Amino acid sequence: MMFLAGWHGLYIGYFLTFGFEFFLLFAEDTLKEIVQRIFPGAPATVPAPLRYLGYAFFWVLAISSWSTALTPFFFLTWERILPVWQAIGHAGVIGCFVTIFVGRVLLMVLPRPKRKPDANAHANANANANTKAQKSH
Repeated sequence: MMFLAGWHGLYIGYFLTFGFEFFLLFAEDTLKEIVQRIFPGAPATVPAPLRYLGYAFFWVLAISSWSTALTPFFFLTWERILPVWQAIGHAGVIGCFVTIFVGRVLLMVLPRPKRKPDANAHANANANANTKAQKSH
């Protein structure tokens, strides 16, 4: 991503935009993991109205985050970027880092989903035991 920033030009705005993308993706993955732990099997197991409400929430969250990330891309210099971010109270930047921090703390507290036993595990164990027995003869 930093190559792309350099490709566009040597303005701080390009580097901020492409660098901030990593944090946005990390925050998005954190939120998805939290949802998976609260609703195992989501989205299929979540009732339709709640699922669509969740989709709308994540869409609004993504759009607002990306608008904050793209601000430096358009304004390019600190002198022009900071007033815009200050006007919105640094909401996207703060929201992203709060999501990552609080989300990671929640993931330490929330129980991990139980893995379903592999249906072939028993058969594979027997096959491995038979193979070892044949090799020893």
